[in-house]
Amino acid sequence: MRRIALLGLTLLLPACQTLVGNPLAGAGGFIADTETFHLNPNRPVGDAPNMARVEGKQIDQAPLTPESGNVWPGPIKPEPTLQDIERQQNQSETNGEPVPPHPARRGSSVPPGEPPALPPGPAPLPALAPPPMSSAPPPSTQVYQTPQGQAVGTQNGNGVQTYTAPNGGMGIVVPNGNGTSTLIGPNGVSSAPNPP
Repeated sequence: MRRIALLGLTLLLPACQTLVGNPLAGAGGFIADTETFHLNPNRPVGDAPNMARVEGKQIDQAPLTPESGNVWPGPIKPEPTLQDIERQQNQSETNGEPVPPHPARRGSSVPPGEPPALPPGPAPLPALAPPPMSSAPPPSTQVYQTPQGQAVGTQNGNGVQTYTAPNGGMGIVVPNGNGTSTLIGPNGVSSAPNPP
């Protein structure tokens, strides 16, 4: 029975190749990618100790030892003050000789004299009339229903909508985008959305 089954499977193998595909297709590529007898051209090349460790070779390397002596730097030098920097600059300007103090730096007990008179300048140009202001359209008004009564809203030229409540309070109108508006008072409290 086993011989017949083996013969049947052998005869079905070409049929599987035509109907389903070769069951061994790709096996050569798989084996070539995993196990090969040839050198891989993409293999990293090097003779560093880490490469030798990866290849499984034994590496003899001296262990790290602490350095002898004091390896830390000495104390930090103090930062120079502005006076020290100025003194160094003055000495470098006079080639190492100290600079005598400048007499004008000490000040004077005599007040300075009057400045010389300036020559007369050209005559001033006549003042031009300012250009006529473009007349902005009058602000549009809308009426909003609030719990306190009707609030009158105005649309200013800069695009800000404000309202005046019946009790004289003022605030801004924020359109909600769905045909309603929210009235926000100066204290940040908002009223319920109201139709315009």
